[in-house]
Amino acid sequence: MKTLVRSAFLLITLCTQLDAQSVDRLIATDATVKTLAIGFQFTEGPAVAADGSVVFSDIPNSRIHHWSTDGKISVLRENTGRANGLFYLPDGRLVACEGGNRQVTVMDKDGKIKVLANECNGKKLNSPNDLWPDKAGGIYFTDPRYGDMEGLEQPGFHVYYIDPKGRVTRIISDLVKPNGILGTADNRYLYVADPGDKKTYRYVIKRPGKLGERELFCDNGSDGMTLD
Repeated sequence: MKTLVRSAFLLITLCTQLDAQSVDRLIATDATVKTLAIGFQFTEGPAVAADGSVVFSDIPNSRIHHWSTDGKISVLRENTGRANGLFYLPDGRLVACEGGNRQVTVMDKDGKIKVLANECNGKKLNSPNDLWPDKAGGIYFTDPRYGDMEGLEQPGFHVYYIDPKGRVTRIISDLVKPNGILGTADNRYLYVADPGDKKTYRYVIKRPGKLGERELFCDNGSDGMTLD
């Protein structure tokens, strides 16, 4: 997998059943897939900055790369702890799920790194994978593990919430292996993909870090999601 950085966003899986007309409204009929850069080992976690530029992780090489709107690729950060999911906060800081370091961090515009979460209930996280910041200043994230299962301390693969004061709470504990996570712009719903069970669920957000009713959104899991 060497040519994974593609036009605008990476790969999109449509969970809902769309007819041809609906697909045409979402994706231009003359749209083409264009390779923007090659030479990476395993790319993940694209995030778009306010200026339209894109950052993405190269997990095995522990790097975060930056693709500028004029088509230039540069290394934004080295030694990322095998960072995966990324997301920009409104103030321009970049949050990262560092799966290898078993933590969630935030990097300011000067490159300074701060750990936001690395444990829950006194036990180390598994391998934070994907995240979504809400309007209240908190962050939802998934914590599965792929590959080596040595050293696991959490009682399963769960979903967590970091509140604005830095407290970490387990908010979903009945999924097989949650991965992709995303909330709606109005902060009413949270989507969580469980590829371990080939399901994607939609949760009502009752208040920050507190979920209500769950419904099955589709019989398909995913590594990541976005909303049009």
